[in-house]
Amino acid sequence: MVEIVGREVELDALRAFVGEGRKGPPCWCSRGRRGSGSRPCGTLRTSDETAVACFSNANAVNQYNQTMQNVVTQHGMDLVDAAHLFAMGELVTSDAGIGCFDSKYFYLSWRPVTAIQHADLDGNPGTTADPSWQPLLSTPKYPAAHGCLTSAFTDALAAALHTRRLDVTVPGATLGGSSLATTRHYNTVDDV
Repeated sequence: MVEIVGREVELDALRAFVGEGRKGPPCWCSRGRRGSGSRPCGTLRTSDETAVACFSNANAVNQYNQTMQNVVTQHGMDLVDAAHLFAMGELVTSDAGIGCFDSKYFYLSWRPVTAIQHADLDGNPGTTADPSWQPLLSTPKYPAAHGCLTSAFTDALAAALHTRRLDVTVPGATLGGSSLATTRHYNTVDDV
């Protein structure tokens, strides 16, 4: 059941989760510590990392709907299987989005741009602020919804196809745009 309370939406399935088990934003990164990749934080990104960032800037709903259309065609799904895939895909991404946005509002002040530009205010003497740093693209508040939604979406695809080997082509954006202008092919859930 969906319940709308003011501007907030809650699903029965999420009531037990929302507000529990939140993990805070990752530790703020300084030039002397390792970030999420293999390079020290603050170094320039590779051209492939830039392409991935731009690709992921696409409208996620459009990406997933086009991907589901591609999967329906690729696998010759009948109307019932296609409807099932779209229902699962839309439901799980909605649930994931609600959980993700709940965390965004809980950790309202944390953004990568804020963390890097004001690292001298984080209480960690090992971090150094870079007030002039700017993100490649507009950065989301923690956590990024695209990551939350994609994980749920690929699990729905795997369930519908009865395999974690997806063999799917996903549309994405280029050059900081948000319209679907390019594609990437993924073999497995883990590849996405």
